[in-house]
Amino acid sequence: AELSDIKASGVSLEHVPFGLVQGEDGKKFATRSGDTVKLKDLLDEAIRIAGQDMTSRLEDGKELSKEAKKVAEIVGIGAVKYADLSMNRESNYRFSYERMLS
Repeated sequence: AELSDIKASGVSLEHVPFGLVQGEDGKKFATRSGDTVKLKDLLDEAIRIAGQDMTSRLEDGKELSKEAKKVAEIVGIGAVKYADLSMNRESNYRFSYERMLS
């Protein structure tokens, strides 16, 4: 940062350690092909699961309203934020959509 001139003078930079996010199997959280899970994909899946749960509570054949879809988005993203922020950042933790969205 200092060599590239992106750090303002008088500013102190420190390395902040983070734990490893693990899948439910205890291995590094990754896609089935072994790639890193992208945040957008993780959030999209949380929104999908929240919406699916909300849809399951409707009468047969009914679909979520536009407003309910927005609520599913808020719940899904909020659940991911809460799950992440509620953990000690230095500890490894097991990521579970089911536990996060229950």
